[in-house]
Amino acid sequence: MEICEHHEYLTLHHTDKDKFQVSVYAEMSSLILDWKPTTRVSPIWQLQDPKFSEVPILNHSYIAILGPVDPLKFRDEISSHIKSDVSCWISLGIMNLIVAYSSKDITQDLEFWASDCKITFELWEVDSEKNINQKTFFRNYEKSPNNKWRTRLANLFKKSTSPGIELALSEFAPLLASTISRLENYNYEMAERLIELISYVEEAISSFEANNDENDSIAAATITTINAGLSRFSSQSLSGVIPITATESHFWVHSLFGIGIAGMGLSNLVSFISDKIGKAYIPNKVYQLSNNRISIPDLNLLHTDNPFWKESYLDGISLKEQGPVSTDITFFSGRDGFKAHLTNLSVPLTTVFSCNSEKWTLLTITHEISHKILKAVLSLIYPLDSKTDEGLITKDEATQLFQSGEAPNNWLDALRVWLWDSINVIAGEDYCISSNKISDDDFEIELNLIESVDSWYGEVEEIIVHVFDFSYFYRSEDERYLKEIWMTWSVIPNISNRVPEYVLRSVCAILSKNLHRPLDVAVSVSIARVKERLQSLLNSESNMPYISDAISYIEEANTSGVLKKLVLARLPLVQFVKTFLYSQKTIDDLWRETSTKGGRTAKERYQKKSLTLDSSKIDNPLLFLETYSTDKQSSESRSAWIYYNLAFHIRG
Repeated sequence: MEICEHHEYLTLHHTDKDKFQVSVYAEMSSLILDWKPTTRVSPIWQLQDPKFSEVPILNHSYIAILGPVDPLKFRDEISSHIKSDVSCWISLGIMNLIVAYSSKDITQDLEFWASDCKITFELWEVDSEKNINQKTFFRNYEKSPNNKWRTRLANLFKKSTSPGIELALSEFAPLLASTISRLENYNYEMAERLIELISYVEEAISSFEANNDENDSIAAATITTINAGLSRFSSQSLSGVIPITATESHFWVHSLFGIGIAGMGLSNLVSFISDKIGKAYIPNKVYQLSNNRISIPDLNLLHTDNPFWKESYLDGISLKEQGPVSTDITFFSGRDGFKAHLTNLSVPLTTVFSCNSEKWTLLTITHEISHKILKAVLSLIYPLDSKTDEGLITKDEATQLFQSGEAPNNWLDALRVWLWDSINVIAGEDYCISSNKISDDDFEIELNLIESVDSWYGEVEEIIVHVFDFSYFYRSEDERYLKEIWMTWSVIPNISNRVPEYVLRSVCAILSKNLHRPLDVAVSVSIARVKERLQSLLNSESNMPYISDAISYIEEANTSGVLKKLVLARLPLVQFVKTFLYSQKTIDDLWRETSTKGGRTAKERYQKKSLTLDSSKIDNPLLFLETYSTDKQSSESRSAWIYYNLAFHIRG
């Protein structure tokens, strides 16, 4: 079954005769000229298959909108029973399959099949003037509504909180109730994932209650952040549900049906990654180091070629049974782009049109997922103003531990002291270079621990995230990694002044695969490899911004010795990831694949053909995206094909 390369625009508007009228436009420019105050629109793609006719949609008298349903399921299960011609289109809405026909008898076939399959649809009877004369709703929901979450949600208001929390709850409760009550009729699994948000809010309120009002603002901000993500998800994914004429999406080019299929695909992708890497419980295992009081190392005294750094300690840490992995609210954002914050994960709206391309690949989401994981890890390392949870450390406690001169009494404290000292080194090196004092003897500076960790938090997190992302999600393949991250950066406007930062992050990531070499060689090889890969990228993509600037910076900073000093100052951050956060077992599980013909090279990837819907399942959506989001040019049709595969064909 083929998805037509060129899409049309199906529109709906309210007429002066108090009716809804449908139209079809081949181009957006023509539609704009006819735009009315009530116009709503969505792109639709005709399905080309021997079992379907190619009669234009408005040449039919009946238009049925079904969903969510795999078009292959419809073709294989019902088309053989239909004696008259039907034409089919797809949209990106959660009501995604559009079946047009002219014989009234087909309605009964549709009704019986949809009832058996628990698929909902809305039927429009269209007259010769393209007015909808009658709408009929066939609500065939798979499961009965779950009242347990309603009780839990209602009970939140019985807790004694604060005005700020109560205000946030007054939005959260009806918003979640509205979202789940609609979603459970269309995608029960996604609804169940969102139910876990109640637990997240319950924990935020419990933390507020346990700390004598100290966390009022924290708890309120947590709930408000959830509200922001949930609102976007709901408006994007649940627009266009029955009754279709009564809802609209604020993503205007998809205002008729919304983008529920894209939302399902994105959610499935993130759930796959979270299931694999979240269940490694990396932050929990780092916390377990606080219980290890045997042979506590002084990490500052261990030479870089010490066998200690060749070990990966994460897989050797055992945990008691852990709770479920936290739920992520996934949505598309024109403002935030790729961004992770608490429970929210956003990707750019642009990916709806162009996730098939190198510059807008959905694989960039792995960087944001890495941020979420490592923020939890760094919360154990970085001192806080006040202690909110067990295992965290306050700034007063950190200062005492750092300045006491006493040996740490567990591995976690040893890690903390080592990383704090490393951050001070980074701060000192930055001062030295910015002051043009290359020799350590040229200056004296007293560094305050708390000032240093506060000032350098963002830089430290980014370096650790880049090394982690490179190790886990790129399997330390430097050519693909450098190409993809610089492709991603190339679409960010006005960041020329940040090129040195991006070069440094790139070199630190590549350094992580060269730590087996003598240190000077490892740094030199890593710098050279980044320059080599960027030069190759510039040769093939001469119009890409920032690449030429990056190469010039590498040449200048490498000649002066500045780049090497900056990299060496950050060496402990690289070692931290490779020694304490690296799990080969998790990486193997993350990339395990059974349905391709082998391993990891391009020749062994999926045999799917772009724009062709087939029944073959995807075991690993990361490998699927790595294979098919490599086009030079964006294509809305090919992007829709990717979302359909992520929505319906990931093996459960």
